This record gives sequence, structure tokens and C-alpha cells, in this order.
Amino acid sequence: MSTQQHIVKCTNKRIYLLLVLLCVMLCANVKAQERDTIKTQNTANGIIRPDYTFNFIIPENPVFVYDTTGYLIVYDYSTQPPTEAGRQKLNDDGTPVFPMTVKDKNGNVYRLTEETDENGNKIISSEYLGKQGTPLTADNFDADRIDSDKAIVSFEKGAGRYAFDKFDVKFSGSVRIRDKYTKTGDYSVPWKFLPEGGTDKIQAKIILVDNSVNPAEVMFQTPQGMLYEKKHIEGNTFEISAVAGVDNDVQQIYALYPTGDGKFLNLGRIDVVTYKPQTQKLVVVSVNDKTVNTGELKAKLNEIYGEVGVTFEMETDTFTYNNTINFFEEGSGWFSRYTAAMKSFNIAYRERIGANYDKDKNYLFILDGDASRSDRDAQGFMPLGGRFGYLFVDKIPADQINSIAAHELGHGIWALKHTFDNDYGNITVNTTDNLMDYTPLANHLAKWQWEIIRYPALFTDPFGSDEEGMQKKMPNYFKQNIINPIGRGELTHEDAIPILDENEHTVAYIIPDVEKTFIWINEDNFRGYFEEGKKSAKSSYLSYVTDKYERQDNPISWGMYNAVSDLGGFVLELIDSPIETSKNLATGLWKIVTLQFDIEKTWNRIINADLSDAAYVVSTVALGYLAGPKGKKIISTDDVPRFQETLLEYSAKTAPRLSWTEVLALFEKARQFEIVISQHLKTVYTIENGYHVVRQVYFKVDGVMSIADDLIYNTNTGKFILNETKYGASNTLRKNQKILQDAIKQGKKVEVRTTEELIIDGKRIYKQGTEIEISEIVRSHSIDGTIINNTIQTLWTK
Repeated sequence: MSTQQHIVKCTNKRIYLLLVLLCVMLCANVKAQERDTIKTQNTANGIIRPDYTFNFIIPENPVFVYDTTGYLIVYDYSTQPPTEAGRQKLNDDGTPVFPMTVKDKNGNVYRLTEETDENGNKIISSEYLGKQGTPLTADNFDADRIDSDKAIVSFEKGAGRYAFDKFDVKFSGSVRIRDKYTKTGDYSVPWKFLPEGGTDKIQAKIILVDNSVNPAEVMFQTPQGMLYEKKHIEGNTFEISAVAGVDNDVQQIYALYPTGDGKFLNLGRIDVVTYKPQTQKLVVVSVNDKTVNTGELKAKLNEIYGEVGVTFEMETDTFTYNNTINFFEEGSGWFSRYTAAMKSFNIAYRERIGANYDKDKNYLFILDGDASRSDRDAQGFMPLGGRFGYLFVDKIPADQINSIAAHELGHGIWALKHTFDNDYGNITVNTTDNLMDYTPLANHLAKWQWEIIRYPALFTDPFGSDEEGMQKKMPNYFKQNIINPIGRGELTHEDAIPILDENEHTVAYIIPDVEKTFIWINEDNFRGYFEEGKKSAKSSYLSYVTDKYERQDNPISWGMYNAVSDLGGFVLELIDSPIETSKNLATGLWKIVTLQFDIEKTWNRIINADLSDAAYVVSTVALGYLAGPKGKKIISTDDVPRFQETLLEYSAKTAPRLSWTEVLALFEKARQFEIVISQHLKTVYTIENGYHVVRQVYFKVDGVMSIADDLIYNTNTGKFILNETKYGASNTLRKNQKILQDAIKQGKKVEVRTTEELIIDGKRIYKQGTEIEISEIVRSHSIDGTIINNTIQTLWTK
């Protein structure tokens, strides 16, 4: 049937509206299902990470002196004359490294800062933060119950510098937000942000219910034994200074009241999460002499994002653009991607700066108002995951320019969505103090946004052509020309059935293959949606076509995209280059997994490793399939055949070629065998003989990274042994494993890339970045997973 034969012409508005309603009813069985909500599982190890651990005891009233040779000297002023209590080498180049946190042999933790006295001399000030003591157990207190009949401790930001967040009940309808917050009875646990290496103040107000409770006796302690020193502010208000841990670790600080016999009442809790700090580069471009105060802009960005560990570096540029700037005339879809007018502008600027373009920088253009729109959306624009953003300063009140810039950069750099997005429960716009709302001057960032900010977005191409690319890829979906309700031409499927009004304009059309109906809604400007006006970027015709074809062509990457899109965590450009390298695939899965699951170190580290090797990719992909969001598989059942083909492409070296189920079974058996070997190694290399076995450490050498299944350290000899475990018929090293072992045999030191430190008896054996020398290489191999006498063999020793 030809396109013309499909046309339904209506000269009566009531008739065509009834037809539209009929079309909607026909596709009522196609419902958009809400995706599973995924809750971030932090490690909750409660590990503070001091910059230095001393092997001596810091006296009660210490004086710290930093000398020019790189030593920190601690004097004991309780003696006369003062005596030296100990000294610690801090660095080799003699440069100061303050502020810092230090812990002594007894677990006392101090924060040191360098100041200048009235005579211009450098002095070191110290603040006692608390003591690492004996861990608490379930016998000491009930972590799941707040003793609110005695007292309640309410935590606040107080004088703290970094972000603080409490659950906003407006988001109660959003499971994905609600599940980020722990609730014990009626008590909602707040969150505190700390960057790695940082400390910050937290205010605690003790609200008495039973007057027998003495506020001065309330203690602030983690289950791991870190007892924080409290400072009295006024009344029943106190202040503690929390110390950062390792990236993505959580300290649960409880407000405890002693009742005797080592037992405590639980009066409240605050969770302190640590994330890595980051630096973002921003170029502010004045277009046609339109400017902003860049000093004030930089200060505002660092004020807002500095609370979550982000620092902005800024530079300026100018650009003359003679074409008319009507960026938003294209109608539907403009809010989620660059329009053709924007792309033309972007390309013109790129051509002007030539080789000076830096893909690691963000570009913010300062322009006059876009005449095509006058609402809040047109005051500033930056698509999710975009490098280029625009501020239309003529339409922004002067006191709101910097806040709107921060809002738009949140969209671009981290793909932060609006608080009133459908994904977050459809709350009303302008009702929160969140930066990603439209409330003027709002700047708050919540815990669920900190998680997203931890991973900058994978950027979309500001010069690319998503729609044009899709039209070339699937021309049958873009062969028919139609005129939309406002008289502008559009393309749709060659077999689509248009529904026309009296002006010969298409007011709706049906996609026959799925009986879906696309209609336009007049909201100041007409915008097109599927599903009877469901307002979602994914409801556009282009998104529908993208989804249909990517599910066929790239089910793995498309499954990843949809999963992380729900989290708002990052954006993948999958239209023109779905999976350019296996590293992209692995990085995407790693972000999904670390945002959603509490998976043992083994598989987190596999995903962190350099995944250029085919076997690593098989492991990563299989993990993505087996784990999936909340136990649901990332890849849908319909996509399993395509998934299987892709998996086998990466496992082409296997002989014989394995089936889908055989690959997964082998993967599970190998996973279990590695765990068993690690346990067995501890019986061979015993603690009594000075050995410590550490599972899954990854190293970098000669430009590549590789996982070591086990690293064995001997405290008596100071030597390291590396073990690689092999399961099945093949005992062949993977590419990166061979590079690692060849380098070891050549006497090269290898760099530890594992994030966790190895600390034994208070002594740090290594941390990330440490270079170590390995003295022996061991191979643990079994064809069927059975451990016998020669399963573990030394292959090389120095």
C-alpha cells in the first residue's frame, strides 16, 4: 500500500480528535513500564584515611613543627624543657602538604593546618579529632532502633563547608530517591559529604525527652571504633569534625549514650560518604560582546559545587557570530539534544578555534536572548552530557545568571536531570531548594545527586548529527514527508498513517508495525509525544526509532544505556558509534555495577582493570548479565540471542566454541574456584609464618593493567608473592597477565592500582600508587576445580 493510500483526511476537528482517541485506545496495551529502582550499596566500612600514620604516640599537648627537609617533628610540652616525641618523613621535595590528618600509634587522630602568625612566621595548628578504638558489636547497642523515649540527636550542617543532606519528603513518591536514605522508625538518617583527604564539621543538637540523660555524656562513634571528639557549642548543641575515608566508603556515626557494662542507647546517626574530588575546566565565551562577570561566576560555581568536592578552573574567549541565533525553533526534542541551529553554531566556533579545541573542557557561551522562546527553559540550555552550553543573558535577572549557569553545567557535565523529571516522582516545579529545580537562586545538591556527580557524563558530540545519522541508518523510518500542526515539515515512517486536519496538517499518525500513535500537544509551542501526551524525551519519534533499532543492533550497549539513563548517572552516545572499544563497554558496566550493587572485590577489580584483553571483556559482559539491576538482567530476554553472539565474538579463542549456557556455567565455576584457591592459600601461607594473603590486587606496568588473583606478603621477609589462578583445560596467561609477569621477571617494580591500602599491625605496606618488587610467581591451576598436591606451583623465583 502506498503512502497516499494510508492518508486519513478529516475536515471536522471533532472527527479527527475522536480518531486520535481511537488510535490511543488501540495502543493502550503498550504501556511504558517504570524501571526497577536501584539502590546504591556503599561499602560502609567506616574507614577513615589519615594522610600519615605515625609509629609513635603523640603527647597530650603536642606542638608540631615542619622542617625544610620534609620532616614533621612532634614536641612534648609536658616536659621542661620540651622534648621530641617523634618525627615523620612527609615528602621528599621539601614542600608543605597541609592541611593533613595524622594518626598516632594509639589511634589518636589530629588535623594539621599551616598558618602565618603576626610576625609572618609559618606555624602549624593542630585539632584533636578523636581516637580509633575498639569496634562496637551488636551486643553494645541496637543499630536498628532509636531510643527516642530518652533523647534524639538531630544532625545539621552547622559550620561545615561540605554538603549536608536530609531526605526531602517531596520525593516520597520516587523509590529511586527514597531508597537512598535509611529510616529507623520515624528517624531519617542524614548524609554528609567529604572529599578524600578532607575533614569537616558536623553539628549535633541533643533533644532531651528523659531529663535523666546528661547531654555531656553523649558519644559520637562508628561501629568500627572511631570515637570522635565533641566540642560544646551552646546549650545541648555540640560539634564534631569528621575525617574522610576512601572513595565510596561510608562512615556511620552514631550518637550513643552509655548505660554501663559497655552498652549504649542509640540516639541518632549520620552517614558520612567519601568521594574523590574532581576538577572541571570551563571556557566562558563572550558571543557578540555579551559578557558576564567571570570572577563572580567562578566564585559561585566553586561555592555550589565545592560542597561536593568539585573545583572549577576557568578561562575566557570571544566569538563573533553573524547568523541569527534562533536555537529553539525546531520544536520537539530540543530540550534533550543539540538542534540543527546549535550544531551550526558549535561547528562555526570549533572552526574558529581550530587546534585549540580541547575535548576535556566545557564551553559556556554568553549570548543575547533567543527570540524564538521567552520561558525559563530558554534562559539557559545545555543538553544532558553536552560539552557546549548557552546562557541567554538578556532574559536572565542579573542576580540569577550565575545560579542558572551552575544549573546548566549540572545538566551538561554530569547529566543531572531536573528534580521535577518524571523519573523523580513528578514533583511540582519551583518547590524545592535544589539546584536542578527552577527555584530562583536555589543551590542545594542532594545525596542522590552526589552519586551522579561522582562520575562525569560520557559526553555527546556537540558537532555530531544524531537525527541525520539515524535517518541514514534506517531510511524507511524517515521516508515520508508530513507537515506538522504548526506548518513545519517533518519526516516519519514510509508506512505511517497520517491523520490530517482541515489545513492538510498532520495532527497525529499511526506506526503500523506496533500500532503506536504519535500526537502533538500545544504547550505554547507544539511538541510531539507518544502515549497520549506522556512528556518524556524517550517518547519522541526519534527516540522510538533509536530504541527499536538499537535493541536489534546493539542490545548490550543499549541495555547499558537504558539502565544508566534511569540512574541519571551518565550518557552514552550510541547512535553513530555504539561500542567503539571494549573499554567503553567495560567502563559503562562498571559504573552501573558500582552504583547499584554490593559485589565482592573480585569482580569490581576485574571491571576496573584494563579490559583490552578479550577474556576480561567476557568476564565483564557475563557479570553484567548475571548481576543486572537488582537481580534483573540488564539484557532483556528477547535480546539474549544477540547478546550471545556478541559474547562469543569476544570468546572466539575458546576451543571448542562454547554455547551461551556453557560460557555462563564456566564463568561461575571459575569464579568459585578463585575463591576456593584464595582460602586454600591461607592454609599454605599461614599468618603464623608471617604471611598475609590479599585477594584481587591490580597492577600497572609498561602502560597496561592486570589483575593478580592473589598477592601474598611476608612480614618477616618483606617479600611479595604473586598468584594467578587458572580454571579449566587452558593454563595460558592472558595478554596483560603475561606483560605483568614478564616485567616482574625482568626485575621491574610494578605499581599498585588497587584503591584500598594494605595495613598490617598499623604499618602501611602499600597504597594506591606504591611501586613494589615481587620476588616469586605462583600458578594455581586445576582442570576440574579439584585441589591436589601440585595445584599450586612456583613458576619463577628471584
